Amino acid sequence: MPTWNDNVVFSKVAHTLTENVDIVHYANADVMVVKSRDYVVARMKRIIDGNGYLVARSIELSELPETKGHVRGHIHIGAGRMAPHPTKQDTTVIDYIMCIDLKGLIPKSIVNSAMAKMMQKDYEQTKLHYQKRAN
Repeated sequence: MPTWNDNVVFSKVAHTLTENVDIVHYANADVMVVKSRDYVVARMKRIIDGNGYLVARSIELSELPETKGHVRGHIHIGAGRMAPHPTKQDTTVIDYIMCIDLKGLIPKSIVNSAMAKMMQKDYEQTKLHYQKRAN
């Protein structure tokens, strides 16, 4: 579990299918008035032409049913690409897309604010984490 990211309440690999494919169960923390969500996702990673790719989508797994502690969200698609910057040494360009249904009765304006806040915090904490690792 990434202890350096406050957005993550827990994260565990439920199954490793291959060296590039696994099934993960994780939950994010409460964000503003939006209660914690948990997710069960299948992930695949690849390195193609020097770029790293990670894609994920929600799946149902009978051994990991919904619990009362979290609302089970649904990730339609999540993907990231990590590529070396074309001109700046030691710099990575990150492209990130997410299409998530947080489930529950949450007004769209609150969902948009909460997601923006969570993604910004993820970016800031990830950047800080890798800066510390580089030193």
